[in-house]
Amino acid sequence: NQYRQISRTTQRVNWNEKASEPARDITGYDIQTNSDGTYRYYSDSQLTVPFSFDNPIKANTTVYALYAPKTYNVTFVEADGSNKPITSIGNNGVVSVPYGETMSAVLGGLTEPAAPEKTGYTFLAWCYVGGRDRFNFGSSAITTATLYPLYTKQLVTVNYVVNGGNALTASRVEYDTSLESTWQYETQWTETPGTPVRNHYTFEGWYTDSALTQRYDASSRVTSSLTLYAKW
Repeated sequence: NQYRQISRTTQRVNWNEKASEPARDITGYDIQTNSDGTYRYYSDSQLTVPFSFDNPIKANTTVYALYAPKTYNVTFVEADGSNKPITSIGNNGVVSVPYGETMSAVLGGLTEPAAPEKTGYTFLAWCYVGGRDRFNFGSSAITTATLYPLYTKQLVTVNYVVNGGNALTASRVEYDTSLESTWQYETQWTETPGTPVRNHYTFEGWYTDSALTQRYDASSRVTSSLTLYAKW
């Protein structure tokens, strides 16, 4: 049959006396009840003949209780502070995992669900709140949890055309970060960060076009690769 033993206890009962109903708590399982709220006990392994502890015991007897594994809900939400469910995963962002099973098994063998794409970011892992602990999709020790996608910012390249000045290595800037803040951590510059050097010339700033008509604001956020041109 489809049932399997998850626990077993033994009582010694005098002839024609009643057995005591055993403790019903089994980790990860809930005992099933009838429509009237009574617990479901049976005297046969096929669970077709109900058993009542009100009846006296007159022979060696095996009693079967019907249990079902508890189900734990794992909710996938956005990591932007909104806690909005990621509806592309499970049932409106919720995956129900029976006790003793793994998330991977419930997901049909997937290592983990695909994370939503986020412009300028690379997905790293599914984590609990704070991003410190990563969720193990192969573990069967699952409890109710909320998971968030953990991302890292992608790097954007900024190239420099120095127009006669000293050569500068391209900068690698985190997505949606200002070039000005990046310069503060770079040590390649000869003078002030972001300032090239050219003998007998004074540097007047960076421009986004080779005609030197569009001055670049280094405090603006970089969201795509760009080339800057030096004006002297």
